[in-house]
Amino acid sequence: MHLLGYILNRIFTEINNRGLRYFGVVWTQTFGTFSHPLNITWMSLTCTDSEERALAMAMVIMGANIAGIYGAQIFRSDDRPRYRRAFNVNIGVLAFGLLLAGIRFLDDRFRRKKAKDRLPESGSESEAYSDGVTKVAVPDEQPQPIALREPSTSLSKADV
Repeated sequence: MHLLGYILNRIFTEINNRGLRYFGVVWTQTFGTFSHPLNITWMSLTCTDSEERALAMAMVIMGANIAGIYGAQIFRSDDRPRYRRAFNVNIGVLAFGLLLAGIRFLDDRFRRKKAKDRLPESGSESEAYSDGVTKVAVPDEQPQPIALREPSTSLSKADV
């Protein structure tokens, strides 16, 4: 949707209708913010421990801050007021990111299928993840708790 917004903005720069151009900017800004929570959620779910999650979160924040640096280089003053070159660059960057996401999706499907094919058929319910880890169903029976000391029938002064 964000890519569509930049495509609309690039098309609308050639049309001399202020309301239409405003619609393009609102569309872009509306759908441009969805990626951050999705990226952070995905990162939180795929990190294995809190240290890895903290480092990954720092890298996401660092990347967002770096965007402000190169953003000033894309939307240059010699390209204003319509920013044709900037919209073309943004379309290219977003299209490349979409291509990488598609490759990642296909790779993940391939790895899941490969991991599923490697599992032996068994009667128990199990689930395979893309990293080769198998989650086996736990039986409903729970082990009995272990008593650490004998239960006393009467309370002493120390227990009260």
